[in-house]
Amino acid sequence: MPPKRSIAHTFFLVGICLLGLTLSGCAAVGALAGKLLPEPPIPARFILPSVPTLVFVENSSQPGNASIDADPLARHIHNDLTRFEVVPVIPLDKLQTLRDLESTRFRNRSITEVASQLGAAQVLYVDVQGVAVGSVPGSDVVKAIGSARVRVIDVATAQVIFPRESTDGLPISFETRPRRIASGSANPTVAAARAEVLAELGKRIAQLFRDYQIDENDASLDAY
Repeated sequence: MPPKRSIAHTFFLVGICLLGLTLSGCAAVGALAGKLLPEPPIPARFILPSVPTLVFVENSSQPGNASIDADPLARHIHNDLTRFEVVPVIPLDKLQTLRDLESTRFRNRSITEVASQLGAAQVLYVDVQGVAVGSVPGSDVVKAIGSARVRVIDVATAQVIFPRESTDGLPISFETRPRRIASGSANPTVAAARAEVLAELGKRIAQLFRDYQIDENDASLDAY
């Protein structure tokens, strides 16, 4: 017959078992919480001063083609900054009205002169480097790419306050992964593919200046 255990010894063993169950339960709850809790936001690259801001987008190498890429990109950036209340933004129609009224004179004025006239204290300036959509002849694969340089200018001093390391601006580029068109579906138009890249490019430019969740971005687009 096995020896009888003391009551104290029995309670000790029971306590050890309960402790083990508690710890394993905490680990399980912790693992579950890790899956349920959202990922921490990605912080803004630069905190914009909360002053009236002009979003000024152009293609400096092709200033006459503003309506193709620059204007749609400006709207995306403007709408994102407004939606997330990043800074007070000068309405884009004020800039367009000034551009229409002054025409040639407008092109000869500095960005800070234009911004000052519109009541802006800083300019979010974006120079579109290019947006292109292409496909391999004879294939069902479409690919798009867009790039720009971004900088923030203080109107009073005409100094670049972002990025600090380069007055030429921060390069931002995106490229869609090759997308195979499903059999029987209509080919996407060049205009639709261009619009998609401009929308994503605009959002990611705005994200430089606000915290955001990684799942906001289209996983089909790569940054480089």
